[in-house]
Amino acid sequence: MIIAATLCGCSARQYALNRSADALAGSGSSFATDDDPELIRDAAPFSLKLMDSVLAETPTHVGLLTAAAKSYTQYAYVFVQQEGEVLEDTDVARAAARFDRARKFYARARDYALRGLEAAHPGISSALASKPLAQAPTSRAGAPRRLATPSNQA
Repeated sequence: MIIAATLCGCSARQYALNRSADALAGSGSSFATDDDPELIRDAAPFSLKLMDSVLAETPTHVGLLTAAAKSYTQYAYVFVQQEGEVLEDTDVARAAARFDRARKFYARARDYALRGLEAAHPGISSALASKPLAQAPTSRAGAPRRLATPSNQA
């Protein structure tokens, strides 16, 4: 009886965590459509840390890993790196500190993205680590093919 109650408690807890992860994974659109950038700037750190906390309990939730990767990248660029760029001409030391902080956020975003890829495609991390170019699309000459972007399309 005690074991059954414990199992129900764990599954109810996991269900609640997964539902929270699902909700957080879909929360990025509300930030993107809000017309008050100052509010977003103030709220984003809480949202990022909440994602971190839920991911600590649901480490393979692909949707939340993807959302965290996107959110950390956006936060790093919009609120950290750009501030460093503004400071570059007037305060090099503070600009360098902002750039260093942005790099840390980008690294966290990359790690979440790689975890999401691994959760969705088990084994991809080791395949990419052992043969990174073997996985990339190649041109006829065998060189890695560049992704089409507006700047390199002719």
